[in-house]
Amino acid sequence: MTDLEKLRKRTRKNWKKWIRRKYRWLKDVTELTIENAHERECSVEFKIDYRFITWLIKKKLERKGFECLLLENFCGSFNDVLEIKW
Repeated sequence: MTDLEKLRKRTRKNWKKWIRRKYRWLKDVTELTIENAHERECSVEFKIDYRFITWLIKKKLERKGFECLLLENFCGSFNDVLEIKW
């Protein structure tokens, strides 16, 4: 393996580790928000940097039976909003 291939492999491995760590953290935040909601709906705001992770959380919640709507902001605010109904 050349040095460039080793560097690519390490970079990809670090990216996957970062995604897993942030996914677990944001999933816990989302579940706590759902548990503490007073009504049958809630919304969670995420940074744009976590758009892929937000999409993953949305798919997982939809499999559990929640209705999710991901509002992506391309201008104005720099956050994405995940609206959850059950």
